[in-house]
Amino acid sequence: MIASATLSPGTLETVYSKLSFSKQTTFLLNLGNQRHNITQIVCRLPAAARSFDSLDFLLAPAFRGEPLERAIVYVKTRESAMRLWLSLSSKVPKEYILRLGFCHAVREDRDKRRVVRLFMEGEIDIVVATDSMGMGMDIPRCPITVQFMVPDSISDYTQHFGRGGRNGDPSISVLLVEPSVYQMIKKRKPTIKQSASESSQNAASLMIKQEEVDPVINLKRKHAEIMRNIRHKIIL
Repeated sequence: MIASATLSPGTLETVYSKLSFSKQTTFLLNLGNQRHNITQIVCRLPAAARSFDSLDFLLAPAFRGEPLERAIVYVKTRESAMRLWLSLSSKVPKEYILRLGFCHAVREDRDKRRVVRLFMEGEIDIVVATDSMGMGMDIPRCPITVQFMVPDSISDYTQHFGRGGRNGDPSISVLLVEPSVYQMIKKRKPTIKQSASESSQNAASLMIKQEEVDPVINLKRKHAEIMRNIRHKIIL
């Protein structure tokens, strides 16, 4: 038996090939990725997306003298993980600094294991992480997951928000989208200095398209003519 939370069609074909599985003798059960206990929220980041101010809501309990909500904030690069951790640490009261941690692939394995262990034991409340704290992590109590900026793939996003609510309790998944994602890509206008070869290619393609269209027009005309003859005979 093989189990996976995110098994794309391409990866599934690789599994069939590498393990010499036959599609005729295997059974695929796809339960989907819908987690009814996770509420997904999408928010647009302001223009200055890298200021990290949009994540201040995670620190609000600290300014009321209350415990921080447990959360994992996913970023795309280790540089962003370090910068965000430093930004959050500079904003909270001193007694809360040790309640924040970060995890990325370049950290030593000993340090990464320590951060994960402290988070699971409740000694750390907020972890800023890259994919190094994604796939394979079974954290029983994590009510908030945040994806800062759109990830590289749907699979990555599914893995990230899937870290929350694994004990069945209600969880919130927040996707913070950078403004550039909403911008439409404009088609490039042709320049005046278009080469003669490009012009001839365009003309040739138009001739080909016209040749492809003409038979269709002729067929329609013939069909219309036949129908007129049939109606004429019926009237007579």
